[in-house]
Amino acid sequence: MIRNIVGVSKDTSVSTAIDLFDNMHVSLLPVIDNRVLVGILYRDRVSREFYKLKVDKIMDLPVFIDENTEIEIAAKKMFDMKVTRLPVVDNEYDRICVGLVTSTELAHYVRGVLT
Repeated sequence: MIRNIVGVSKDTSVSTAIDLFDNMHVSLLPVIDNRVLVGILYRDRVSREFYKLKVDKIMDLPVFIDENTEIEIAAKKMFDMKVTRLPVVDNEYDRICVGLVTSTELAHYVRGVLT
């Protein structure tokens, strides 16, 4: 799991989010409000036509796993939801974002188990 992640608040402008996507070379920004995951912003779903809006107007509802989720369940959720990365929260109720898991990390894990 990646622990040092970049996130934005729901009041962040889309133009700032686009700059973060480009400068940080990330494709997902968790939307955080008082440390709680409230949404997700995907780079491939954001365009300059939304430039003047705030992130909360275009963010997706959060799809996430908690930090105690088994690897197999995380992989199935990614596959079922057709996503390649998932925010990780401390638990389902508090939803404090603690990291991010990617399909690349899962592939490395599987490779390590199989070799």
